[in-house]
Amino acid sequence: MSRDTNKDLEAFERAALSAEAQRVVEWFDLPSGLAKKLGVKRVGLVELTSNEELMCAGRSRNEPIRLAIELMKEAVRYVDEAKLNTADGSADLFWGSRKQGMSSLRQLILSAYGLIHNPTGDDTANFLRSRQSTI
Repeated sequence: MSRDTNKDLEAFERAALSAEAQRVVEWFDLPSGLAKKLGVKRVGLVELTSNEELMCAGRSRNEPIRLAIELMKEAVRYVDEAKLNTADGSADLFWGSRKQGMSSLRQLILSAYGLIHNPTGDDTANFLRSRQSTI
């Protein structure tokens, strides 16, 4: 590998790490009973980029239910202070946990994902009302 290529890769890696460090994490506290069952106090989700959404679509093999799961799994980046990642398998380990109450947590994460990624009803209505037709 040439020196220039190596420098380019190092610069790209620094930029990627910097962008990830500046990413907004939305934290959600688990209800106390569920937190006690699972040994988890909170989860942190991020708003996905279009590239991350495309990666999820590829992993889902065009199965709608699998896509929904992949999107949520990709968005969950923290469990308490532990960092999760789909690339290293830690997100799959967490998501596939068989602990009692995990299905409830997955449903809460689904709700959190929707809150982060979907516009409000008013925003949607106002956007659609703004339609203009031109020729």
